[in-house]
Amino acid sequence: GREEGREEGREEGREEGREEGRKEGRKEGLEKGLEKGLEKGREEERRKHEQERKNLAGSLRNNGVADPVIAASLGISEKELRDLLDGE
Repeated sequence: GREEGREEGREEGREEGREEGRKEGRKEGLEKGLEKGLEKGREEERRKHEQERKNLAGSLRNNGVADPVIAASLGISEKELRDLLDGE
């Protein structure tokens, strides 16, 4: 009677605990996966943006625009411009 009821209650409690743990684990995994995916997307966007700046700066330079003008237009220093175009 009583002992069987306690054992049944313990088993229900353990099962509820396991289920809660699984839910928590899934939630945590989804959050980590989302954050990792967002970070990867941001990094890809940064690389894409940097490549676009490099292409624009190179095109301006090839068309005779002076480096100080290109740097000012891009909002970067002349050293950053040289690093962008020459420093690979």
